[in-house]
Amino acid sequence: MVGGLAAHNQDLHFTLVVLWVAAGVWAADVLLYYLGRWRGRWVRQRWPVLRGVILRSLRFVRRHPWRSSLAVRFAYGLRFTLPVACGAARIPLAVYIVGSAISSLLWSLVFTTAGWVVGRTGRALGWHPKKYELPFMIAVVVVAIIAYLIARRRHVEEKTVEVLEAD
Repeated sequence: MVGGLAAHNQDLHFTLVVLWVAAGVWAADVLLYYLGRWRGRWVRQRWPVLRGVILRSLRFVRRHPWRSSLAVRFAYGLRFTLPVACGAARIPLAVYIVGSAISSLLWSLVFTTAGWVVGRTGRALGWHPKKYELPFMIAVVVVAIIAYLIARRRHVEEKTVEVLEAD
């Protein structure tokens, strides 16, 4: 969405934003596919919380490989586990690459367009998005750091509880 906003402000070219975002998320999906193909069992053991989700995803993926490849970007809550499950289920690479590329391109187009529409709407309402770019980016970084610290704290607390329960 930020790229779409920048495209609306004519800082970036809309088509290039769509293509670069699509390429980035598609590359991540392909890496997760290979992780599942190469180390699917290890992933299920390493993250036991995801084990049930991955196993359910595997059943769906094996029945519907093409749909699964297309759903990779849009399956809310499964953006990590579905590509891993596609790899672990040994979906043919060509099917996965084409399906996930279509999904990534469509996803990128939808969210870049949403950012562009936000910029256009803001401008129509008298809001000047360029004036708020730096504070917005700082807020995004601060929120990301806070989310990381909270997740890290929970992880440390869980590990402490596991160690205490083991004793």
